[in-house]
Amino acid sequence: CKGTRIKVFTWFSISGMVSNLYKDRTTAEMMHYRHNATCTSMREQRRSQPGHDHETEFDFTDVYSSKKYDAIREQISLSKNPELDVVLGINVDGVDAAGSSMWPWLTINYNFSPFVRSHVENIKFHGLFRLLKGCSIGSHMLPFVLESIKLASSGVPVFDAFQNKHGVARVFFLAAL
Repeated sequence: CKGTRIKVFTWFSISGMVSNLYKDRTTAEMMHYRHNATCTSMREQRRSQPGHDHETEFDFTDVYSSKKYDAIREQISLSKNPELDVVLGINVDGVDAAGSSMWPWLTINYNFSPFVRSHVENIKFHGLFRLLKGCSIGSHMLPFVLESIKLASSGVPVFDAFQNKHGVARVFFLAAL
């Protein structure tokens, strides 16, 4: 796409969304699910269910109860304020339309319980990009990449209405490649 201008129809800030999630007491309480959900307690809860007498590598009730997540968590520390950290899943999928394609960017909030995170009101829209045939999606990722670096390194100032305190929430992304 040499010489072709990138067309960003819209880009909604992830920083603004994260800041707003902590302002409402009920939503802020929901944001603490990830921090409060320990892998061990989830596995213990699963094992106690009738008919479940052994554990396999793929035996989990949520991403946070998997052995793979345990291994990653042991290797890295998310931040100094882990109760405020946010884990988001990003979904980018193109739809063909007459010589180009449209790419909506959505996030799923993994801080929420698995019972509510996929409800339509909890899936957030962040951008819509038009990609001409023969062009790479990579050139359109710049707004996301720049904001992601800032969110993971310095975070977003938030007021946690559930805990009634100020802090900094760093944001990390889960992605399947």
